[in-house]
Amino acid sequence: MKSNLVVTIGASALVIIGVGAFLYPFNTPDSSESITPSAEITAKTVVIEQVSDQAAATTTKQASIITKIDFSASELSSMYEASRLHNTCQQELLNIDYRQKVVRQRFDTALTKINDEKQWALAVMHMHELGIVDAQEALSQINLYQLRRLRKNYEHHNSSSAPNQFQKDMMKNLQEISLALNNGDLSLLSESMKDFRELSEKKGLLTRVRQKETLLSPETMVGHAIATKSNINIEAILNVVPATHAMLNQAIRSGADTASVSRLLASMDFSNKPAYTKYRKLQTALQVAIETNSIDVLQLLLEQDSLTNVQFTFSPVNTILMQAMIATERAVLSDEQLEMILLLRNFEHAAHLWPNEQLKKMQLMGYPGSIINDDLRDQMKALDIKAQVYRKLVSAQPSNLNTETRTYFDDTAEKLNQSRREYADKKSTCAPLKQAWKNQLPGLNMISDITPFLKPNLSFEAQVDHLALTSPTLVDVYYKQSLSNTSNTGDIEDAVDSIDDIRADFSQLSQALSKLEMDLFQRQFLVEKLCEEFDLEGVYASFPLAQFIDYNNTTTGSCLFEIADYYGKVKQEFFAHPDTFPSAIVHELNNYSVDEAIRLLNELERPEAKYTAGFPKGRDALMLALDMANSAGFEYDYGSLILGLLARTELTTAHYRRLHRLKVVDILLFENLASQFPAIEQATSQPFNIF
Repeated sequence: MKSNLVVTIGASALVIIGVGAFLYPFNTPDSSESITPSAEITAKTVVIEQVSDQAAATTTKQASIITKIDFSASELSSMYEASRLHNTCQQELLNIDYRQKVVRQRFDTALTKINDEKQWALAVMHMHELGIVDAQEALSQINLYQLRRLRKNYEHHNSSSAPNQFQKDMMKNLQEISLALNNGDLSLLSESMKDFRELSEKKGLLTRVRQKETLLSPETMVGHAIATKSNINIEAILNVVPATHAMLNQAIRSGADTASVSRLLASMDFSNKPAYTKYRKLQTALQVAIETNSIDVLQLLLEQDSLTNVQFTFSPVNTILMQAMIATERAVLSDEQLEMILLLRNFEHAAHLWPNEQLKKMQLMGYPGSIINDDLRDQMKALDIKAQVYRKLVSAQPSNLNTETRTYFDDTAEKLNQSRREYADKKSTCAPLKQAWKNQLPGLNMISDITPFLKPNLSFEAQVDHLALTSPTLVDVYYKQSLSNTSNTGDIEDAVDSIDDIRADFSQLSQALSKLEMDLFQRQFLVEKLCEEFDLEGVYASFPLAQFIDYNNTTTGSCLFEIADYYGKVKQEFFAHPDTFPSAIVHELNNYSVDEAIRLLNELERPEAKYTAGFPKGRDALMLALDMANSAGFEYDYGSLILGLLARTELTTAHYRRLHRLKVVDILLFENLASQFPAIEQATSQPFNIF
């Protein structure tokens, strides 16, 4: 089977020949310009089994606890030198990478300045030819361009503001068209359609209907009417409003039967052209039939001659596979999808795949990030569904690209390639330095399970004291692990049930709870219990009573979730309360929200310990930030965070041990910090932290 994919872009179009991998920008179909490929690249047709991914088996072994903390002067000197060589090289590598990204950005900037749609398409294809974007990204650029045109071709009404006069006039016209369709008034329909066309070149109105963004146009309204009104005279309406692909798509989406679809097909030059439906989806008629499980309509469409737009993003097989992949309740095809994909197989349709060389996996062509799971792949193999594999797209008329654009892209590509070569050379230089640095790093225990460190028969608070003797990190792990425990809450429930008024009986409740040692699970239970019994007042009372609220794990539908401004004012006041823990900054760091932690830090008016404190006897914000920096390497720049925390923290032995580790992890950052806080130089006299 051979077919063309035609993606219309204004007066131009992109065409991809079916079994090959070609992309042809050209004028409208009535153009006299010939379409002849300059070279042929035939894609491989394979069974899914032949492109299956190889999974590497991995095993995890429990490492023994690292205990060495003392090192000789010679060993420390070697560590510092390895850190300097590695981090200097990495910084040079980052500088090259930044320059590379700046050069790469020039292509995107140039694209935004190309107003001619055909030239834009040719420019994207030239980027692909130069190796700036791969085939998958080139298609993504084209798809995004189509979506951007939705705003250009349709009037957009922001539902948060009143419509302007033009939008009011358009709404009035559309209401008249709707009234004419409801009453079967062809005279009013003809007059209303004429008024709409004279109003502007816009094809319809994009607005919100019952909280859902909806595309209202004469075509979609007529299509919906054809599908839903039993007494409608389709032939008479089509004499007034010519059939279009948008009308056909909406009719199918609204449930039109094969008889109605046949009448529309007979009245138009059907090519399976993509069009927007009521809910602003750019789809082909085949895709709409698939999405609505209209199997009879799907067969009718497949039987049409000169079927186009069946590749990549618009591939019917890819459409079904993508639907199956995003359906979380199952990993394979539903019964309806199975029936449709077998029908497509009978008409020789295949899956269209792109090999992601970086991930060593196959993706659905036109769907970035889509990777077929093993269950679905096995099902495709059993059904004997073929796969068309595309590695490259080829433009048939590259010479039509504007000379100035071509020259600029060629020159920029050369600069980018030069930067890429420089990056590769520097990376090769840095690799042995990085390995030598890794070999010199002092050991660090990464603890996920606190159980081996616990002492039998200790209460919660006694256990905290015991763990704190070893490391504040262990205290943090213990607190967090306690949140997932299902501890006994009977005494807490009895204490709350014994009072009637949270204000009048607060002292009584506080005294009863003071006799209990609560872990985080019990503290969170107390918060939710107080909320259920006393609403917002109960939540505020929980600040000094529970001292902790798990803002990461509030069940939807619970009392807390229903409290007004629970994630706004209430949350701010909770973290500001003198008795609560941990601080807002530590909370954000535990969520790896470093930028938010920096924002909160910069807003602090006073360097009070409360605002950087963690769990009782656990790590404060500076310890936590240093631990993150010491384990993350170049994944994030923690410099400004640590700098701000140093200015607001009274340093202890636990801080100095982490600062010493920072010196061997990133000596350049350590020296920068020491230039502003010379006192941290004494960290080198401390052993490294090992937790």
